[in-house]
Amino acid sequence: MHLFEALSFSTDHPATIVGRTGGDVLDKPLPAPLPADATPADGVRLAALTSSNRFGFLLMERRTERRDPDWKVTMFSATGAVLTTCELVERRLSCSPLQ
Repeated sequence: MHLFEALSFSTDHPATIVGRTGGDVLDKPLPAPLPADATPADGVRLAALTSSNRFGFLLMERRTERRDPDWKVTMFSATGAVLTTCELVERRLSCSPLQ
């Protein structure tokens, strides 16, 4: 199943990245926007969600410079075009809009 998800939470939960871009069947896209009451678990509140059900691949780059984010995450299409980039800093994730 193919589905990329980048989730950041307003509660004290670590950001989560799901990079299921292997397989041979596209998963259904998530509703956009998500319903206001959508929650992955009791007591957990989403701050932001970026998702794509397109074929592709994910690159995670560790940043060691103090001025840079802890991690840079780039989601690519199957042809190598950038779909989104995310920055993970201290358990918080922010992503650019999907292309």
